[in-house]
Amino acid sequence: MRKLLYLFLLLALCAGSAGAKKKAAPMPAVRSEAEIVLEQELKYYFYQAMLRLDQNRYDEAMALLLHCEKIAPDDAAVNHYLGIMYGGLNQKERAFAYHERAYRLYPDEYWYAYCVQLFQTGEKTKKLTAIRELEKLAQRHLDDLQMQETLQQLYLNTGDLGKGYSDKALIKKAIRQQDRIDRIEGPSPYGSAQRYQLLAAIGQT
Repeated sequence: MRKLLYLFLLLALCAGSAGAKKKAAPMPAVRSEAEIVLEQELKYYFYQAMLRLDQNRYDEAMALLLHCEKIAPDDAAVNHYLGIMYGGLNQKERAFAYHERAYRLYPDEYWYAYCVQLFQTGEKTKKLTAIRELEKLAQRHLDDLQMQETLQQLYLNTGDLGKGYSDKALIKKAIRQQDRIDRIEGPSPYGSAQRYQLLAAIGQT
């Protein structure tokens, strides 16, 4: 399989995020016998796919994940990992489609790959969508350090998006994010320096 370096990087990137847990999403609580058998089959093949990934047997992992998709097309974890695999093959549109589906199915778990890929398109409307989606999640997960830091980085790595997201407004939002970050991990020299630089950027030092 070609372009595995990209796959390695994306796997490493997602491994520490909420969206990289090696488990299939739970089935509904009330299930028929057929659904239980289907769930067991999904778990088996998904586990085998993760095992092949750990062993760098990517072709086999892809085949197993595609089989999982046939069993449960709406499983968020399956969609997430298919997004990673297609990203490794540089099939960006297909990869993004899978990441978006995983996000829509289970946003609290699979926000990272979706929002970051949206932002990295460089398109103004998609950057704005990424920020707004992550803002909604960050309001619900005020103690999630990775989410709060990622949102701050989105604010700091974009230009004027208009509609309340001007350069100055984004810096102010980044300062508020620093407040949240400091509340989670406590004051630090880095946080103080970050806050000073942001205040200086809008002339409030």
